[in-house]
Amino acid sequence: KDKLNLIFSAKKQKVLNFVTDTIEKHSLLGGVGTALILATEYCNKYNYELRIITRSTPVRIEDYENFMSMMNLSMPNKVSVYTDYYRKQGNATIAPLVVSNEDLFFATSWWSASAIKKSGIKRFFYIIQEVEPFFYNYGDEHLECETLLKDENIIYIVNHKFLWDYFKKHNENITNNGIYFNPCFGNLYDNSIQNIKQTKEKRKLFFYSREANSRNLYYTGLKILDKAVTEKIIDLENWDIYFAGAKLTPICFSNGYKPIFNGQMDWKQYAKFLKSVDCSFSLMYTPHPSYPPLDVIKSGGVAVTNKFANKESSSWSDNIIFADLDDESLLLAIKKGIDLASNISKRIENFQKQTIPCDWSAELVNIVTFMEGKIKV
Repeated sequence: KDKLNLIFSAKKQKVLNFVTDTIEKHSLLGGVGTALILATEYCNKYNYELRIITRSTPVRIEDYENFMSMMNLSMPNKVSVYTDYYRKQGNATIAPLVVSNEDLFFATSWWSASAIKKSGIKRFFYIIQEVEPFFYNYGDEHLECETLLKDENIIYIVNHKFLWDYFKKHNENITNNGIYFNPCFGNLYDNSIQNIKQTKEKRKLFFYSREANSRNLYYTGLKILDKAVTEKIIDLENWDIYFAGAKLTPICFSNGYKPIFNGQMDWKQYAKFLKSVDCSFSLMYTPHPSYPPLDVIKSGGVAVTNKFANKESSSWSDNIIFADLDDESLLLAIKKGIDLASNISKRIENFQKQTIPCDWSAELVNIVTFMEGKIKV
C-alpha cells in the first residue's frame, strides 16, 4: 500500500494510469479483466494513452493484447506498461514514472487507491467490485479501507446493481459520487444451446472452490456437497463433481468419492470447461453475485448460489437459484439445480429467455461519459 514511485513533469499528456496488482493471464477472469475493459473504453473514446502499472508482478503488454483479442475489443492507439515490482523487491535503481498534472489515475482495489492517494493524487477513478471492508476484521486495514470509501474527491464506479443498491443503504458517499454498470458476458459463450443438448455419459457439477478467499465460503460449500453426496441428492452414477477456481489440496468425500480438481484456469481453459458444465454451486458471502454463476448460466448451465442482504433473486435468468445460507436451504437448492439441469427442455427455455448483458461497449457508453464529466468538474 506504499505510494507510487512518481516524478511530476510540466509536460502535458493525455494518459490514463491503470494501477493494479497484476495482469497475468490467470488474473483476468473477473474483476481485473472488467476494470481493463472499462479503462480501455474510456481511452478509446477520449483518445488517452493507456498505461498499465502493476505492483505485485512484472508486466507484459502481451497479456493485455491477448486478453483484448480474446474479448474481441479494440485497444487504444497507444498502450504502455510500467511495474513497481522490482522496486518493491528492493531494487532502488528502478527509474520512477514520469507523470503530468493532467494524467488520470484508475484504481482497481482499495490498496491501489491508497497508493494513488498517498502519491499526491486527490481526484481519480476507483472501480469497486466488492464490499472491500468485508475482507478484514475490525482493525487498521478495515479502517483505512472504510476511510477511502468516504473520500468525496474519488470518482467511484461500481460493478453490479446489487452492489450499488447495497451502498445506497450503507455508504451514500459512493452513490453520491459514483455510477454503476452491470458486467457483460459475450462471445466466449457462443453455441451454448449445443452444449445443453450434448449427449453425456455423466453430467458435470462445478464447485467454485477458493479456500484462501474466505468470502467464497469454501468449507461451508464442502460440507453441503458432502451432505448432498451422502444423501444421494447428487447421484454419482450420473454426475461428476469438479472443483475449480484455485489450487487445492485433494480431498475425498465421506463416502470415499474423489472430486476432479481443475485448479486455477486461464480464460481459454475456463471458457472450454464452462461449455461442459451442467450445474454449478458457487457461494459468495457478499452482495455481489460474483462471476461464476453468470458465466455458467451464459454457457447454458444452471447455477446455485446464496442470498445475501439485497441479493435475493435476479431477473436475468430462471436458470439461477438463490438460497439462504443454512444447510436445509442450500441442500434444497442443489436438488432444484440438479433437477433443472437434467430437464433439458426447461433449461433451454430459460436459457433462451435470459437477459444477461453481452455488449461491453453498449453497457459502458454512459459510464465513460460520466467519468469524463466528473474529471472536468
